[in-house]
Amino acid sequence: MDELNKKLAKWAGFLPIYDTFNEDHSLISWEWPKPNGRQHVSIPDFINSLDACCKWLTPKCGEWRLEKYGEDKFGSKFCANVYLGWDYWEHGFERAEAPAVALCKAIEKAIDSRKEE
Repeated sequence: MDELNKKLAKWAGFLPIYDTFNEDHSLISWEWPKPNGRQHVSIPDFINSLDACCKWLTPKCGEWRLEKYGEDKFGSKFCANVYLGWDYWEHGFERAEAPAVALCKAIEKAIDSRKEE
């Protein structure tokens, strides 16, 4: 899930800062671009916070919907639909027990569908 969180952070506009002095070029921090420079920040925990998803991720989506369902054969309680633009094919759909997880995974699927074109 950590990789998904990093992928969503990059898509939202956070900039990863890597240690170029070490051979492994490990990730050391994140920055958020501001009009007068950059600010070092910690990336939000999108997967565990619906508030973070709504603040940073959903404004970049063309349309999104999160619905609560009862138990089904998959054991899921939430369903998310995400469209990145007006193109129907830039779409992601996911079910999960937690609303933030459903939304994050649906956004990831929509991002991946955009790259495949």
